[in-house]
Amino acid sequence: MSLNRDRIKLAAHEAGFDICGVTPGGAVDGWLRDAFTDRLERGCYGTMSWLSRYTDMRFDTSLLMPGARTVIMCAKSYPLYSGGSLVASYAMREDYHRAVRGMLDKLCASLRSEGDYALRPFVDSAPVAERYWAVRAGLGVCGRSGMLINPEFGGALMIGGVLVDAICDGADTPLHYDPCGGCRRCVDACPTGAICGDGGMDASKCRSYLTIEHRGEFTSWQCDALRCAPTVFGCDICLRVCPHNRTVAEPVPGRFALTARQWFEMGTNRFRKGYGDTPMSRITVSMLRRNAGVLLR
Repeated sequence: MSLNRDRIKLAAHEAGFDICGVTPGGAVDGWLRDAFTDRLERGCYGTMSWLSRYTDMRFDTSLLMPGARTVIMCAKSYPLYSGGSLVASYAMREDYHRAVRGMLDKLCASLRSEGDYALRPFVDSAPVAERYWAVRAGLGVCGRSGMLINPEFGGALMIGGVLVDAICDGADTPLHYDPCGGCRRCVDACPTGAICGDGGMDASKCRSYLTIEHRGEFTSWQCDALRCAPTVFGCDICLRVCPHNRTVAEPVPGRFALTARQWFEMGTNRFRKGYGDTPMSRITVSMLRRNAGVLLR
């Protein structure tokens, strides 16, 4: 039984997504695999050694889920705060893995009510080239920073998708426009030079990587990278300076408006109770203290 694209999009919006697109699955374009391999070999992913696993699956949806014929990609926008916190905006809410997965589960339930489909939802939880498939499904275009940009909702997006073992009666086409032109605001604003400017990124230099994924102590330049625009978790400077995005005027939620000293002195129980439902649960209290300690020295 084939999928109906209009019903998929209606179900996605009813589940809470802002954007939804559908595209045939299969193998990704060779250039993406080559670029990924090149960055991996050059150490651009730092200590994220897990990225080297399941590379064949990452670049072919039929290997991740045998029989997969269609990729449904969805996105939900979130507000960007203009300042007032040492935490990135996306982390000041329910963990996106949980939030987006909940919406995907609703979408899957709707699909199952119409047919006996095999479904594989994913949100940063499987070896899938998510932004590649989002572009293929017409959700947006990757800009100079490599971030997905939608002409209506901008680039502050949480994305996820579903693999389905059925063909669809229609497919969305990629958007063909240049979202950046001559703009280089994200490149110029990045305090560590992590953004290459050609759509690529050296993640090992990114402050999100340093505060969340990096294990061990920091080098001198990594400490400087956290101090130059103080942060204890994540970074969204490139998003805030992008003209496609708008920041909200209201103050940040109180539990995120803490000083470096307050973050540094936070105990394990308070951290788990106050932030265990947010993306901050990705790090340990010792990592939080490491990050905040840099700002106090």
